[in-house]
Amino acid sequence: MATMARFLLLVVLFAAVGSAVTAAEQMERGSPEAEAAALREFKSALVDIDGRLSNWDDAAGGGGPCQWPGIACSVAREVTGVTLHGLGLGGALSAAVCALPRLAVLNVSKNALSGPVPAGLAACRALEVLDLSTNSFHGAIPQELCGLPYLRRLFLSENLLSGEIPAGIGNLTALEELVIYSNNLTGGIPASVRALQRLRVVRAGLNDLSGPIPVEISECASLEVLGLAQNSLAGALPRELCRLKNLTTLILWQNALTGEIPPELGNCTNLEMLALNDNAFTGGVPRELGALSMLLKLYIYRNQLDGTIPKELGSLHSAVEIDLSENKLAGVIPRELGNILTLRLLHLFENRLQGGIPPELGQLSVIRRIDLSINNLTGAIPMEFQNLTGLEYLQLFDNQKSMVPSLLCWEPAAHSRCSTCRTTG
Repeated sequence: MATMARFLLLVVLFAAVGSAVTAAEQMERGSPEAEAAALREFKSALVDIDGRLSNWDDAAGGGGPCQWPGIACSVAREVTGVTLHGLGLGGALSAAVCALPRLAVLNVSKNALSGPVPAGLAACRALEVLDLSTNSFHGAIPQELCGLPYLRRLFLSENLLSGEIPAGIGNLTALEELVIYSNNLTGGIPASVRALQRLRVVRAGLNDLSGPIPVEISECASLEVLGLAQNSLAGALPRELCRLKNLTTLILWQNALTGEIPPELGNCTNLEMLALNDNAFTGGVPRELGALSMLLKLYIYRNQLDGTIPKELGSLHSAVEIDLSENKLAGVIPRELGNILTLRLLHLFENRLQGGIPPELGQLSVIRRIDLSINNLTGAIPMEFQNLTGLEYLQLFDNQKSMVPSLLCWEPAAHSRCSTCRTTG
């Protein structure tokens, strides 16, 4: 009997231990009750005047958080996502949401949330996507966010954030997209970005970032989009950017960049858009850019370029728009530009170009806009322009007095704007 009693006691003890382990595992995983409580605490900081989250209560949400609007769950019914995009929410962002141990996505974009970005979001250790864009958050980007080990996408654009990009940004080694445009960020771009080997997209325009573009950014081997327009970046454009073999988009317009445009950019053979306009670049247009066979848009207008237009640009067989206007470019318009049969826009106005208009431009069968005004061009308008049946905008004024053919009376398209008659002697 004593042996049997001891046996039953052991069975009871093992059952109790097993039950305790199961309870501990549930606590670790996050019980539905605990997750519901965390979400309600998170909601308590919000102002939901339209009642979009009214189901987040006991009466209407009896099915648990997985049935609530904006909540995504795993097959194990653990909350993995909170997506409250565009619900007209006000109030503040609470870090109470980090009590959800499997939370991978937090998206509260396009609302009217305000206050600082909570440093406590660093406790969301499983977070992969943090989207706080298009709100009214202010203050600095918390340095603590740089400790999120799995963060792949950080979207903070269109807020009122100030201060500098955290120096520890390089600790986000899983980061693929950094979108922080349209804020009030200042200071330089941290050299620690060199550690972001998975980074594909940087969009940091419309801030007040200053200093040089760091050479270290050329070590982000996966980078596809680099957008830094409308800042106060200065100095030379690093030649080392040619290492970015996956780069498709380089948008640096409206900064204070100086020096020559690096010819090495011709090695970025996947480039589709190159926007360097509204800077202070000098020298010529590198002939090496003609190697960018996938380039669609080339914008280098409003700089201080004083060289010539290289004939190699005629090899840009995918180009749709080329704008080199408002520089000091001299020499002739290369006839090779007529080989770009995809071209819809060609702006070369306000330069110092000489010679005649190449008849080969009459081969541009899909061209819509041509502006060659305010140069020193001479000679007649090519009769080949009669072939440009889709031309809607043609500007040739303020050039040298030309022998103008009867072509001037022709209107190439129903809604064309043609100002060819205004010439000066």
